[in-house]
Amino acid sequence: MIATKPMTRNEVRRHYLNMLKDLHLKASEVWVGGGSALIMHDLRKVTNDIDAGCTTDIMERVSKQVKREPEHKTEADGFMAPCDLLPLEDYWMDLHSEPDTKPTDLEMIDGVNCYTLQACLKQKLLLKEKLNRPKDDIDIENIRKKMKQLGIKE
Repeated sequence: MIATKPMTRNEVRRHYLNMLKDLHLKASEVWVGGGSALIMHDLRKVTNDIDAGCTTDIMERVSKQVKREPEHKTEADGFMAPCDLLPLEDYWMDLHSEPDTKPTDLEMIDGVNCYTLQACLKQKLLLKEKLNRPKDDIDIENIRKKMKQLGIKE
């Protein structure tokens, strides 16, 4: 899912909070990763979409609410691991099932539940390994710099 224009931190926050409200979800039930998490950590200015994660039971609940079945994606489709994917166009968001994400991988920033810096780094290192995108090198360097500044170990 690509937004019609790059989204700023405020726009990511607005779309995320509207989605929670409209779908009657709690922030603890849906989190953001990728570029959206980096925006929340002030490591990027814009992103083109919101990659959000949830558990399989939340995916099922949201799927029923929006009356659409998620698509099953695999590594062959360019995903890091098999998952269900449900585009939520009204929120410029793709909702991914992420059953292995733990509460310790997440933190709340300005009302948005997102990956911690350590979880962002882990995600970006895996993306670098699988997709070898130049933008991941930049993100990895910026994450490591901020972790060092904050005294957070890898």
